[in-house]
Amino acid sequence: QGADVAIGTGLREAPITGPDQPAADACLAELGLARSKAFEFGADVAVTPREVLTGSLGNPFRWTPAQDLSAIPKIVTEALAEAGIDPDAPVLRDRTIRYRTYRRAK
Repeated sequence: QGADVAIGTGLREAPITGPDQPAADACLAELGLARSKAFEFGADVAVTPREVLTGSLGNPFRWTPAQDLSAIPKIVTEALAEAGIDPDAPVLRDRTIRYRTYRRAK
C-alpha cells in the first residue's frame, strides 16, 4: 500500500537490476574466487509499522535517481492511516541476514 501511495504521488520505482546468484558466482569465478560457505542468522526484532514502511519507502535505491524523496514521511503517514493500524505499536519482524563467502580458487 505504501508503494502504491508513493507511486500515486509521482515517484518512479527504479528497475531491479543486478546479477542473480548464479551470475554473481560466475562473475566471481572469472576473478579467481570460488564459493566457500553460506552463513545465515536471524531473530525476531521489535519494530513499528512506521519504522518498517519508512525504511522501505525511504531507501533511495528503490526509486529512480534525481527524485525528491522529501515527501516520504507524509506518504508513510497516509499509507498507515489508510491501513487503519497503529503506526507506533511494536510488532515482531523476522530479520534474517545471509552472507556468502568466497575463497581464492586453487
